[in-house]
This record gives sequence, C-alpha cells and structure tokens, in this order.
Amino acid sequence: MRGPGVKQHRRDGAPVPTHGLGKAPKGTQTKMSLKRRRRNKPSQAVRRWKLRSSLRRIGTIVILLAGRHRGKRAVVVGRHRTSGLLLITGPLKCNGIPVRRVHPDYVIATKTRIKMDKVDLFKPQPRSKNAADNLFVDAAAEKKAYVLKEERKEDQKLIDKRVIEAIKRSKQAKMLFAYLRSQFALSRHDKPHKMVF
Repeated sequence: MRGPGVKQHRRDGAPVPTHGLGKAPKGTQTKMSLKRRRRNKPSQAVRRWKLRSSLRRIGTIVILLAGRHRGKRAVVVGRHRTSGLLLITGPLKCNGIPVRRVHPDYVIATKTRIKMDKVDLFKPQPRSKNAADNLFVDAAAEKKAYVLKEERKEDQKLIDKRVIEAIKRSKQAKMLFAYLRSQFALSRHDKPHKMVF
C-alpha cells in the first residue's frame, strides 16, 4: 500500500492512471497501482502448535488418557516443533511405557516435575534415492512382522538412564518411583472438575 505522501510516477513520463472513488464527490481521484500485487496465498495452511503452559517444561509427569497405556503416568522428555507431538517415556523399567510420541490432547499434565535436561533425539531421516519407486507396494506382498531396530533399543536405554538418574537425584526418589508405577482411575463418586493434578 502507498501512503498519501508517496509520489507515483512512470519512467517514460506518462501520466499515472487514475479512477474515481465509489461514492466520493466528483473530481476526487485515486491513483492506481502500476504493478499488480501478487496474492501470496499458501497452498496449505501452516499450523503453529501452541502447547499448554503446563506441558512446556521437560520432566513434567503426565497421565495418558488413551491408547494401550491409558491411565498410566509417564515423563515428558521432549516435543516435536512442527507436529506438536510430545515425546514421552515411562521409563520402561518402571512402568512398561516405551519411548513414544503422544498428542498433547490425550494427556493430563500434573504439577509433579522432575528436574532434567533436554534429550535431543530428533534426527533427520535420510530419504532413499528410489523413494518414488517405493510409493506403490505390491498388494500381494506378504506383511513382514515388526522387528524392533537396534537403534531404537539404544535410544530407549539412553533416555531411561537419564530419566532414572534425574529421579534418583531428587530427595523424594522413592515416592516418585511409586507415583510413576501407580495408575490413575476414577471411581463412582470422584469429581474430575474439582481435582488438582
């Protein structure tokens, strides 16, 4: 947009085209833009995830609300910036929850936190040269049984080691281990809206 103090001119000295305003009095003219402005419309809406303030700190203990481990407690180890998913772990030795990604809508953040540093495990995956050939897989091909990779096992051991060390450094280590092993459930007379997690 051009302000009222900006003079518009053409290189060849020709007058700048003008057009009349809609319901303005006669003789009121406005200058037209010399170049047509390009409309910058992204083809896909980019959503920036905003985490709840209770989930922003690493080491927060959360309660899982859905999935195989619902009702169990886990520790937030990190988060993915673009997708907004949380990276959590049980730890596995403590309550059987492995390292996995969870949508923040399916967890309840508690006020209990563990003091620990960020664990950076988001590594860029190299794209194979024949990725286009792998898009269409033969429907008749047999499904292979899922085999856990050694790299995933090593990551699990590394994260569990750091989380357990952080818990042991706490003065309430015994209570924290018992808290992580316990499951959350609602009974008949419980009032969730009055609970403080």
